Amino acid sequence: MSTGEEFQKRCRALSDVADWAVLLLVIGIIVEVLWAAFVKRAVGAGGDDFRTTAHTIGVGLVRNLPAIFIAFALDAVRRVFKRMGRGVVMDVANAKGLASCGHGLIEAAVAALVVTPTVLGWLNREGGVDVDFAWTSVALLLLGIAFTLFADVLRDAAAARAELDEIV
Repeated sequence: MSTGEEFQKRCRALSDVADWAVLLLVIGIIVEVLWAAFVKRAVGAGGDDFRTTAHTIGVGLVRNLPAIFIAFALDAVRRVFKRMGRGVVMDVANAKGLASCGHGLIEAAVAALVVTPTVLGWLNREGGVDVDFAWTSVALLLLGIAFTLFADVLRDAAAARAELDEIV
């Protein structure tokens, strides 16, 4: 088996792993949100009205907002691996996919740092803007920036390769 075929085979395997990762993450988010609403209703803490159940589901979605953005980032990487598994490596679409992953990670970090704590405060009628500083969120932000910058490099490399292919 040639090196290119081995690379494509590994990318297809990584795509399969990413398929499962996205699926498990989405299922986990849905189960957590719905389970919280179910348990609240079952123990009587959630009340019997639709409004309280909707509030509980809303709070669950807001708490999981960073994970939702990470699921989108993982899905972008999954699509890149699928294209690479078909032999498409130096491609503008792959660069866009890596940029989407980076943007998803940045959005997850911003959600974890500012959006989620602020919206949860509003839902609890506390108001104001809250910041939940955590080094994990900062690392996620930096990783998202790194993916975005790497996507720019790949986009430039793909453009250079396309230009060279036209000459040859």
